[in-house]
Amino acid sequence: RGLAGWKRDAPGARATRARSGRARGRFCRRACGYVREVRGARHLPGWHRSFRSATLGALLFPAAVGALQIPSAGAVIARHEAAPGGRGTLDRHSSLRMTGTVEIAAAGLQGTIEVIRAKPNRFVQKISLNRVGELLKGFDGSIAWQLEPAGAALLTDADAEILQGQADWYQEFSVTQALRGARVDSAEFEGHAAWRLTYASALGLEVRAYFDRNTGLRIGESWNAAAGETTMVQEDYRVFDGVTIPTRIVTRARIGAMVITTGSVECDGFAADAFSLPPAVKALSRK
Repeated sequence: RGLAGWKRDAPGARATRARSGRARGRFCRRACGYVREVRGARHLPGWHRSFRSATLGALLFPAAVGALQIPSAGAVIARHEAAPGGRGTLDRHSSLRMTGTVEIAAAGLQGTIEVIRAKPNRFVQKISLNRVGELLKGFDGSIAWQLEPAGAALLTDADAEILQGQADWYQEFSVTQALRGARVDSAEFEGHAAWRLTYASALGLEVRAYFDRNTGLRIGESWNAAAGETTMVQEDYRVFDGVTIPTRIVTRARIGAMVITTGSVECDGFAADAFSLPPAVKALSRK
């Protein structure tokens, strides 16, 4: 499973303050909001078979139905963690840098993305989009912040907690008690036979996490929020310096899709100043 901390933001993340009277300000506000919405958090229920279809399948294929052994949620999670290039491999590294591209076709936006992470919980992400500019966010171990064309902000409460979670070196393998107690069933997800783990998020919304039945890797999730259903797909896994990472992440929401493609991953050797607060953010932290 990858370390793409760029794939999740708060579903209610704060909207960027628009620059009044200027078209660029309005466009930037919509674009920044779009990035937040399609990269949502985790949330509620969707696909399920009708009683008639399930009953007919059981009558026609009783042997196949009976042969499928449903594992516990704990067993699915353990297999994911033990997969080659998983949690154990991360222990051998102290930092990494990921670079790639980002595209939001519905908004006509393309650009680049860079994420730098370090143990135990330092993180900085920079997205550069045409017609918008740079969108940065980070956590230096104590301060959660964001910097967008409209200005800088210190994040607090739920926004800060979510960013701190992203900054956790092992965040891709962080498991809540709710996930360990998830309901497990078999499902088809993006053409893959998968184990589907359904559980309630901290926000009280139902999240469906999918793990490939053949590889054990996490291949996506879906949830419903006020803005509609969101599906996040993790695919095209590759190994970089022993670490297995999904090189293509597609997040589909009501307002369109965002595609992040990882081009390169470098491990270790990054200086501590890579996580220094930008001057505009540092000025706010002194107030």
